[in-house]
Amino acid sequence: MAPPENLQAISLLKKFIQFVISSNVNNIQEIPEFWDITRELVQKDPNTANAVREALTEPSKRPLPRRSTARRRRRRDELSYRPPYTSRSSARRGSNFDAHPKQPDKHADIRDQSVMPGVEAQPAEESTKQAKQAEHIAQTPTPSSLQYGSNFDAYPPQPGKHADMEDQNITPSIQAQSAEESTKLAKEAEHNAQTSTPSSNFQDFAFQVTQSLWHIKLFQEEVPSAFHQSILRSLAKRDDEQSPALQHWSDGSMFVRVIEASAASQKRRKVLNMLEYIWAYEWHQDQVDRARNETFTKRRKPISDRTAAGRVLDAIQKPAIPGYISKREKDLQRGRIEKQLLRGKILSTKLVKELGLGILFSPEIWDYIKLSSKELDQLIHDFRNNYQFMILFEALSKQLYIFVEQGCPDLRQFFLDLKSSGALDVADLVSMERMETEYADLPAQKNYWNDKLERALADLECYIKVSILAKPKGASFEQDDAIYILNNEISCEDLQRLNGKWLTSLLIFAIMGVTDRPGWVSFGYSIQIDQTDNPFKRCAEDISSRRERGQEPLVYFRPLNHQNSHFTLLEINEKDRMVRHYDSLPVKENRDLVMQKAQHGLGHMGFQFEEAVCLVPSE
Repeated sequence: MAPPENLQAISLLKKFIQFVISSNVNNIQEIPEFWDITRELVQKDPNTANAVREALTEPSKRPLPRRSTARRRRRRDELSYRPPYTSRSSARRGSNFDAHPKQPDKHADIRDQSVMPGVEAQPAEESTKQAKQAEHIAQTPTPSSLQYGSNFDAYPPQPGKHADMEDQNITPSIQAQSAEESTKLAKEAEHNAQTSTPSSNFQDFAFQVTQSLWHIKLFQEEVPSAFHQSILRSLAKRDDEQSPALQHWSDGSMFVRVIEASAASQKRRKVLNMLEYIWAYEWHQDQVDRARNETFTKRRKPISDRTAAGRVLDAIQKPAIPGYISKREKDLQRGRIEKQLLRGKILSTKLVKELGLGILFSPEIWDYIKLSSKELDQLIHDFRNNYQFMILFEALSKQLYIFVEQGCPDLRQFFLDLKSSGALDVADLVSMERMETEYADLPAQKNYWNDKLERALADLECYIKVSILAKPKGASFEQDDAIYILNNEISCEDLQRLNGKWLTSLLIFAIMGVTDRPGWVSFGYSIQIDQTDNPFKRCAEDISSRRERGQEPLVYFRPLNHQNSHFTLLEINEKDRMVRHYDSLPVKENRDLVMQKAQHGLGHMGFQFEEAVCLVPSE
């Protein structure tokens, strides 16, 4: 017989539960007193708090009631099946305590069928099986039920601490679970938005892969290692107040070229990496098949794929040698190998197998590899159900072979393949007309830049004729037509020299004059480098005069004329005491001559000399 105080406590607990159910009490955990009362129970009577926790999370541990051994109740003969006591007790608990939602009482259905007239009793084996399933369902907690760990927390959960609470086996409240589920749903929605069906953004996808082909085609040369060396030298000389890179003036052409060349190199390397992953997986899979067919268990059966894969990796890796290769280093190496093999497997057995090699040009190929199996299957399904994507992938597959064999794709052939397919309208691609003029008609980098220059010169000539000389738009220049730039007369015929012809000193001076530049940048006329022994004497005098007057240091740009056949550029930077020589067609004789005369004329002023890196490949 239970003590009276226990029975009274149970009676009060029952009244509390019935009141909560009948009165539709909601969000009771928002009342601070709820947490204070619960915490007081945990602190002053942990046994009762633990019993409540076990009743909520482990209903199967309910103690069995004691029965008298003197008299046993005889089973009725007409019942062919009676469910186990644990299932029946769980069902009864469901009516008294709503910690779990009520499950369908399958036992009641079975009992009713056994006593209904005209219904044949079920076999004992099937009945036992159904009883076990019913017991498993009754003991399995549902997502909406409360879940508690080994410690019962009486404090309300704090935002952002769910991970810590899980590590300590502390139970979050229903409110915390709702917030966590909401966050999870929001992340899933965001992920679904990012990985939307490809059929809805075909134009963007086609534009992106075309941009990738164009970058790989246009920037075939890597950024020279000498450029990286110059960066390190600049960083080594950097003072604490301001970086020398911030003191240099430039129109940004070199900056853009370095960024674009780096991006193209990354895209080129990414495609080749994917091919290497595929090769590594297929080679490894071939070795696994060999090991599985040549190695048997003690019972003369082929070993499993997992065992064979482990043996192949063991054979690949060197054994751990004390003092040379530690076990940790070996495990890290094994992890890297397995990661690359997994990538190759996804590419070989999923993406490339279903969509073709052209998918490797996709700018989102890394995101595809990271998708779950279900998401990846859905992505492939969406791609295959859109004929435009499949035609695009087929054309890209041909470009991959051309890229690997020749080092760059053939954009003209790429567009011809798209047009000849018939099923794909070229107008579907974003700005296709611009792509055809700028990309498809691009046999080499030189032709591309020449076309850009010709269009710019045509616009300039049209502006001068119409806006300055007031000529008709289709008229041509006359012999005496000229314009004035910085008080210098520039013949309109000289403007024709900008199209790949020999430039004059006045024209170079005019171009530098109309170029945007900071106030501390100085420019001047070109210097004949080979006609005097000290061509930089005038520059040295100007710098000395400014230093004596305490004026702001400048950055001087002076064109250098080499025997009226070639121009280079000299930068005299007083801010970081550097002299840099820029040559688009570097020749050793010219470089040595410039450095020799620059050191002779400027060496006594504390300058250091550097041959700047040329990013334009020489012919």
